Amino acid sequence: MPEAGRIFVPENISNELASLSSCALRSVMNAMDILDGVHTTDVVVVQGSGPLGLLATSVAKISGARRVITIGAPDARLAIATAFGADETLSIERTSPEQRAERVRSFTDGRGADIVMEFTGHPQAINEGLDLIRRGGSYVIVGNLARGLPRSSPR
Repeated sequence: MPEAGRIFVPENISNELASLSSCALRSVMNAMDILDGVHTTDVVVVQGSGPLGLLATSVAKISGARRVITIGAPDARLAIATAFGADETLSIERTSPEQRAERVRSFTDGRGADIVMEFTGHPQAINEGLDLIRRGGSYVIVGNLARGLPRSSPR
């Protein structure tokens, strides 16, 4: 059906890589559209190192973000985040929310991130994300499954 939104994948792309082009990549690209893109001066924080967060890390880096910081766990996923373009990774298993906020501020001259993208699915991540963002920055909630959350608006 035409409205099904199928994606045609070239034969030289592996099935494993192509499978990312379904729901996960489309969700990340929708978030990027909501943001109206990532700029070369932006520091982007990606909350979550699952498939969506890893793809968001890659898309933010490819889009030209000045710095991409991925927050998550376990270490194996953070290693993938580095391979996908993260300039810095912060483990939720070895750091506190306060330590993570301090690290983000240290990369931004104390201002906070220009963009924070939430891909964890945990409501507690929202408060942390709001602590990571600079005044006037953009916060996009993609992974959260809680009811009654407001929809983000573009910058």
